[in-house]
Amino acid sequence: MTVLAPHLTEQLVAALAEELAPLIAAELAAQLPPATAEPWHLLDLEEAAQRLGRSPRWVRERAKTGVLPHVRLDGGALAFELDDLREFARDRRIPLADRLQANGNGASDAALALPHLPAIQKVRSS
Repeated sequence: MTVLAPHLTEQLVAALAEELAPLIAAELAAQLPPATAEPWHLLDLEEAAQRLGRSPRWVRERAKTGVLPHVRLDGGALAFELDDLREFARDRRIPLADRLQANGNGASDAALALPHLPAIQKVRSS
C-alpha cells in the first residue's frame, strides 16, 4: 500500500471528485422520472422574486433600471418570462473553480496538476 503525503491526498480527493461528479450526476438523472414541462405563463412580480430568491422590491428595481427583462402589462403591472429569469441567473453564475479560488481553496489548481504527479498515476493504475 502506498502512503501519500497530505497535499497529494488532497489533490487526489479533488481529482476524484472532479472525475466522479459528472458520472454520479448522470446516474442520478437517469433514475429520475422524466421532467414534465411547466405550462407557459408570465410570472408576476412576486413569482419572479420567489424564483430568484430576492424580494419583490429588488426585482422591481432591476426591471425598472433595465437590468432584468420584463413585460409591462396593461395598467403598468410588471410580468416576467421564466426563460428570462433563468438567463439572468445563468449570466451571473460564478464557475466552481472561481468560487474555490475566491475562498482560498487551491483544490481547483491541484486537480489540474494531478495528471503530472507520478504518485497519483501509480495509485490510479493500481
